[in-house]
Amino acid sequence: GLNKAAREFVVVSPMCDWNWKEVPKPWVSELVLALRSALWIDHRRIYVSGCSMGGMSTWEVSAAQPELYAAIAPVAGHHNEQRQPFIASRLSNTPCCV
Repeated sequence: GLNKAAREFVVVSPMCDWNWKEVPKPWVSELVLALRSALWIDHRRIYVSGCSMGGMSTWEVSAAQPELYAAIAPVAGHHNEQRQPFIASRLSNTPCCV
């Protein structure tokens, strides 16, 4: 239950400073890199998910540095159609639940 989650899960939910027309800022990946260095973080089990604008950001953030994430789960994430080839090529080896 809740006690197990408190001992074994870390959830980070940053407040974004971009809008849905923009690519997420690099500080999101920098935050993940900083957290990854903590001894209590299992760097092999870092997942990204988000809904709506967060879904778009999930695609973009994970495509920017796919090696940081074990898997992604974007929900209702719209993104610029011109970015599809880049995102697809970068995430071709990343497990994705859509």
